[in-house]
Amino acid sequence: MWLSSTVGVDSLGKLVVDSLASYGVDTSLLTCGGRQALTVSLAGPADRAMVTYEEPAHDYMLPAEAPRTLIAPMSIIERYRDVVSTWREVGTVVVGDVGFDASGAWSQQDLSAMDLCDVFVPNDVEACSYTRVDDAAVAAQRLVDMGADTVIVTCGAQGVLLARPGEIIRLPAVAVERVVDTTGAGDALSAGVAYALGCGLDAVTAARMGMELASECVQRMGGAGATPTLAQMRLSGRWVNR
Repeated sequence: MWLSSTVGVDSLGKLVVDSLASYGVDTSLLTCGGRQALTVSLAGPADRAMVTYEEPAHDYMLPAEAPRTLIAPMSIIERYRDVVSTWREVGTVVVGDVGFDASGAWSQQDLSAMDLCDVFVPNDVEACSYTRVDDAAVAAQRLVDMGADTVIVTCGAQGVLLARPGEIIRLPAVAVERVVDTTGAGDALSAGVAYALGCGLDAVTAARMGMELASECVQRMGGAGATPTLAQMRLSGRWVNR
């Protein structure tokens, strides 16, 4: 597994690189420069706020060979459209993601790479905002109509909606004893989906595995740092033989 991104050359940047390396992530594609961007999540009982110091840089290096699975923001998929198209031709599974649009524009131009996505994974707010509807199921189907093979809309405690041409499936959330911190739950779900698809599993199974990973994540404090490893998921019995 490799990560392409930009990290700072300060102590925080070193912490990020060391943390990634400790998880066995290939850091050879990281670009180092400037100060590390830092986001603090303020989680409350019903909502959360994010405070970011420094704007994250957007410099990326691509691997020489096509990866089994690519998970990336839609903007990056579009930027490297020609390369990603070539990768898909040789079997790369592409998982597209977006972030909250603080500008409030929610321009559908942001989704121009939809045709390159095997799976697109927005949350319900993002899906409804981009499609200008109030119903997540309607939004999911409209996103499919825009070109993605499969759309998985995450709906928090309501589970996920999986939409494909002419079909929408509602998958209930995984029951948990106590939600401690939802920070990073959506990213954990996307990671689980990407891993499962890379193993050749179908989209419904991938969505379920993503929800299982997210359900473990929300029961711990710490966001991304609380996301279980593959070994821990196998040990828990969640991802047996995966």
